Amino acid sequence: MTSKSGGTQADFPEDDWDGSVGFKSSSQGNKPTRGVTEDPIYLQNDYPPYKKKGFWEKYGPCLEMLKPIRWSKRHDCPMDDAGFLSTLFFTWQTSLIVKARKHDIEAEDIWPISPYDSANAQAERFERIWSAEVKKKGHRDATLSSASLSFVKTRYIWSCIVLTISFYCGHLGDAMMVSLIMNYIEFYEKNTSIAVGLCCLITVTELFRALGTALAWHLNMRTGVRLRGACLSLVFKKLTRLRNLQDQSIGQFVNLCANDGQRIFDACQFGSFIVAGPLLGLGIIILASAFLGGWGLLGSLVFIFFYPCQLGLARLMTHYRKLAIEVTDLRVRKMNEMIICVKLIKMYAWELSFSKSIAAIRDMERKYLTKAAFVASVNLTVSPLVCVVAAVICITGFILTGNEISSTQAFTIVALYNAMRYTVATTPFAVRGLSESSVALLRMKLILDMTDYLPCMRKPKNPKNAIEIKNATFAWEKQEEILDDEELLQRQRDEKKFGIKEKTLDEMYDMVLHDINFELPKGGLIGVCGGVGSGKTSLVSAIINQLECISGSLAIDGKFALATQQAWILNGTVKNNILFDTPYDKKRYQTALEACCLKPDLAILPNGEETEIGERGLNVSGGQKQRVSLARTYYTDRDIILLDDPLSAVDAHVGKHLFKQLIRGALRGKTILFVTHQLQYLSQCDEVLVMKEGRIVERGAHENLMKKDGEYAFLIKTHYSDEEEPPVDLEELADGGTLQRKGSSVRSRSSTSRSRKRTGSASRRSTLHEDASGFLTVADPTDMDDSANLGKGLDGKLTTKEEKGSGSVGGHTYKRYFQYAGGYCAMFWVFMLFIFVITIQTFVNTWLSLWLDIGSQNNTIIGDDGEVTYCSSPHCQEDVYGFAYVYCAAVVFLVIIALMKSYSYVTATLRASTNMHDIVFVKVFKSPMKFFDTTPSGRIINRFSKDLDEMDVRAPFMAENMIQNLLAIIFALIMIGIVFPLFFLCLIPLLCLFFVIYIYFRVSVRELKRVENVTRSPWFSHISASALGVSSIHAFEREKDFEERFKTLMDNNSMPFLMFNLGMRWAAIRLDMITLTITVLTAIFVCLTHGNLAPSYAGLALSFAVQNAGVFQITVRLMAEVEARFTSGERIIQYVDELYEEAPAIIPGKRPPSEWPKYGRVQFIDFSMRYRENLPLVLKNINLDFKSEEKVGIVGRTGSGKSSLGLSLFRMVEPADGYIDIDGLNCHEMGLYDMRSKLSIIPQDPVLFIGDVRYNLDPFEKYSDKQIWDALEKCFMKKAIQSLEGGLQATVVENGENFSVGERQLLCMARALLRNSKVLVLDEATAAIDTETDSLIQTTIREAFKDCTMLTIAHRLNTVLTCDRILVMSDGEVEEFDTPSALIAKPNGMFAGMLKAAESSKRMVKN
Repeated sequence: MTSKSGGTQADFPEDDWDGSVGFKSSSQGNKPTRGVTEDPIYLQNDYPPYKKKGFWEKYGPCLEMLKPIRWSKRHDCPMDDAGFLSTLFFTWQTSLIVKARKHDIEAEDIWPISPYDSANAQAERFERIWSAEVKKKGHRDATLSSASLSFVKTRYIWSCIVLTISFYCGHLGDAMMVSLIMNYIEFYEKNTSIAVGLCCLITVTELFRALGTALAWHLNMRTGVRLRGACLSLVFKKLTRLRNLQDQSIGQFVNLCANDGQRIFDACQFGSFIVAGPLLGLGIIILASAFLGGWGLLGSLVFIFFYPCQLGLARLMTHYRKLAIEVTDLRVRKMNEMIICVKLIKMYAWELSFSKSIAAIRDMERKYLTKAAFVASVNLTVSPLVCVVAAVICITGFILTGNEISSTQAFTIVALYNAMRYTVATTPFAVRGLSESSVALLRMKLILDMTDYLPCMRKPKNPKNAIEIKNATFAWEKQEEILDDEELLQRQRDEKKFGIKEKTLDEMYDMVLHDINFELPKGGLIGVCGGVGSGKTSLVSAIINQLECISGSLAIDGKFALATQQAWILNGTVKNNILFDTPYDKKRYQTALEACCLKPDLAILPNGEETEIGERGLNVSGGQKQRVSLARTYYTDRDIILLDDPLSAVDAHVGKHLFKQLIRGALRGKTILFVTHQLQYLSQCDEVLVMKEGRIVERGAHENLMKKDGEYAFLIKTHYSDEEEPPVDLEELADGGTLQRKGSSVRSRSSTSRSRKRTGSASRRSTLHEDASGFLTVADPTDMDDSANLGKGLDGKLTTKEEKGSGSVGGHTYKRYFQYAGGYCAMFWVFMLFIFVITIQTFVNTWLSLWLDIGSQNNTIIGDDGEVTYCSSPHCQEDVYGFAYVYCAAVVFLVIIALMKSYSYVTATLRASTNMHDIVFVKVFKSPMKFFDTTPSGRIINRFSKDLDEMDVRAPFMAENMIQNLLAIIFALIMIGIVFPLFFLCLIPLLCLFFVIYIYFRVSVRELKRVENVTRSPWFSHISASALGVSSIHAFEREKDFEERFKTLMDNNSMPFLMFNLGMRWAAIRLDMITLTITVLTAIFVCLTHGNLAPSYAGLALSFAVQNAGVFQITVRLMAEVEARFTSGERIIQYVDELYEEAPAIIPGKRPPSEWPKYGRVQFIDFSMRYRENLPLVLKNINLDFKSEEKVGIVGRTGSGKSSLGLSLFRMVEPADGYIDIDGLNCHEMGLYDMRSKLSIIPQDPVLFIGDVRYNLDPFEKYSDKQIWDALEKCFMKKAIQSLEGGLQATVVENGENFSVGERQLLCMARALLRNSKVLVLDEATAAIDTETDSLIQTTIREAFKDCTMLTIAHRLNTVLTCDRILVMSDGEVEEFDTPSALIAKPNGMFAGMLKAAESSKRMVKN
């Protein structure tokens, strides 16, 4: 993809240009700054130095397009090879239109985007303009609106010129032609030459209107795609360079690209109408005044007075839309959270609580949407009526004041005021587009104002050191209050008026690391340990410069590789995840596989190294994800390796292998910072750092620290209570055996302070999707341990490509929509109101014609003196006031019916979209887990964000406009046919031509819209993945790669998006030719019937014909676009129809007793389970009996089936055979809510939701504050929560990232304590907790859950050796199940073999 831009370039002072996108930057210092510096890093790019372009280089490609015909084919996109005629008639697009008619088109069938429209080229140019804006005004005063105007100014000026000429030629020209033709037939003798000349003139004016409008739309749409791509690229570039996400959620970034990007495009599409519309209105006012004098001006004043009303309606609509958008953001964010955490929500039977939360948000959203839609509908309905009102006032007043009026004057005024309708109709689009885009640009500016990630440029004074930190204090930025659009605008006004208030350091930052003095020699291995929240991960974040250095200094010499606590896995193949876009080196790759113990895993994966890893890594275990992440850190061959507790996710045997073969083997010679809770490995480190309360309290070699008998020695002694190696027996191993367990893979955020900020680092929610040329969009069903089996038989392909849909939007979709809207009767009533409105509107013009016809006859007037006179003017009629009253009353009745129509239509359509939302929401969240495991979250979110927005706002608005215009056209054609019956015969070939164009156009636009819908999902998913993995992107310096990927995915979406919009113009210009023919035919009939038809009826027919000019093509375009928009409804209804539900929540007659389970006896009887049809069994004929209140440890290698056993207990997957019995009741015969609500799980991954602490612990508000505080105290979190502002009402941000990983796990423990279930599953629930807290927690578990049947899934054996019995799983079968002592007594048993690994790990510490 070329980076050359086809648009104009900004002029810059060459002496200020330093060859990068940003201007010359000042030297870096350590002084903390707020927001972006004058030289923001997101503007410092790898673009080539700017060279001022000459005239031909700038405008050559545009001037080439002025050639009438171009024969050369030099570009991949035919749009760039089109001549002027092809551009005007969009002939270059015909081949795609025909192809779409013949068969369904895919993204591959569409041409690559023009290099002049590509995101890369336009982003480069826009950034230069933005740099100039920042340099000129400073970053605080610089506005994206000014930069955007500079970006589009040349094309915008030309668009305004072309559109104004088109409006004057088309609409004013048509009105003048009506005047000339009417004048000819009313006052002149029949003359063929004059008639032919008049018909030719009206042809020319109509042709100018059609071609000028087509050219303006072409300019505007390409401009819109360019500005949209440029702005979103700049924002995404900033995203990849953010220090942390602050108050911005991932859903907000997705919504920004989906909705705000559309608003920027709309502003460019309609922006020129704000100039052309008022200029047209000015010309109409002048002509109206010339025809009817003061009354013509008075009629025009109706429009002038209506303008403020219209602007007020537009502002009111914009206000409600802003409020609705804010609530939509909240709903999408909540939906995203539910989709990510759906497994926990289902296990805890919390669907009802979250459904109520979503329903409350949706009700608020609907309230604002209803108000906005009603205002928009009133505006849309009243706008065309203004011309009727103006004509009635003008003509009635003119007649009643005794003035003579001719048909020429009357219908010229009608034609002029009909032309004024374009001003009234188009200006609101422009105003709304510009106002909404200004808010969108303000929202983007908020992101640009966020703090940049600045890589450390200072080198250590000692060249032997890789890292030096001297007397440093580090802090997270405080989270700012989230502002809505109104507050944002108000804050901007206040800042301009009063200036920006300076904040103190305490107001800006939360200090998390204090007095840090630390040196890491090159080639050294330093271990870091400490308690929960001590600052270990914050130290890693400080080193990669994600924290603000308040004082002291940080110096780095080398490039980073980062393995986060929760492995950040991309949606692609295993191999691609390891290579991470670096060149393939076979030897190094094989070493990575060997060192990270991945070869056995690749052997069992269905497609080996080419097996696709699903979204969020769901088709691989937690240990496999972490080992892939570690393999990446080795393969990328970086200087400094930062390991943030990566061994928590693997068992003891694998952990030992990784430490020996990778950390102490393959990475030997690298500089390594090793954060860990696994103390058995610290004795092998060169040095150990001990952290407590954000400070380094001890540092030294293992032996020295043990002799010192300080904090480190205390941790070790807590971890290992024996000083000597004991013999292998149960009691001693239970006291001293400490093995690694599979822990919670958590994000690489700091775990130091509960008040810190989100960094947007790697997460289990990685959702990067690639197209066919790169990573494939895949997600997969799995539990954390047994997923290796899931893809077998599927050749590694775990999900199919998203269905695009084919054929027309079926009647089934519209039928369901009508049902959701209230049924056929309700929709019939709404449709009848539309007909009433158009009927009355047509009656008004017909009544005027009748009035003029009767008034033009000789009226007898008898004076007071008895003198008889004759008058041929309407004001002489005896019943002139009767005609006037009917004329005026019709208008009043018209307005009343129009308001009734608006209310009824808005109510029906909002009812439909709300019912669609509610039904699909229930269907989605009643779907079994395999739906979520096999469906990328971006695909589901697309239904609830963009698709629902289409059905809420855009589809109803366009459908209303379409129905209104279509009925007006039908009535107009009928009236012309009544006046000229021969017109119906001439209409037949035109209708045939119309249907041919419509069929091709309708199919192509529908297919292009479907392609645009499908290409949007991977783009959204890439945004989510990038936001989640921003710290890893920084560490590996992959910002540029992710930007390029974003631009590629956006280009993949922009081309179908542009073709969809230009496809409508392809039909529009052809339909305009049909409209032109209708207008000319009517003019010919008027001229041919000269002398045989009353001028008033000729004027009526001609006014209806001219009225259709422009409206016809708009209506047909709207017909196709409505169908295209309804593909979103089709996609939603597809989910409603195709998703099948899991078992009912409650089954009447099968409900267990309220005290069930009373004892907690759990039995698996002949139980077999597979994750999906045609996949192998992962549990095979299991027969187990867990006794009441028994404590059972469940162990086994990766893929053995232990986590599948836990999922089966919660019926996350239904059995292939057999059943589970709890206290004598078959669990599979009762409802899911009744069963799951009585069980508890402390999950492997700690899950917290946006809200407050209390909501996270008790979403149903079942427990008192005292009970919650007691649970927190037992989990050692009471003091931490009390220290937060608000206590139980303290804010929990997205993913719980204002808490450390350990704190999150402790809160999950408190959640389980509150439920007080008789059956509890612990899935490696204390992996991210330090040894001391773990020891206390184990005591809490033994005491708090002593009356429970407890199943503990573990890798670390000391958590299960005190259990009553231990279950050893292997390949989905029960390998061993007995007491610990009995299993230890089997020297060749599997459990005994696992103990040997534990003993070996223990000796590492002892030695």
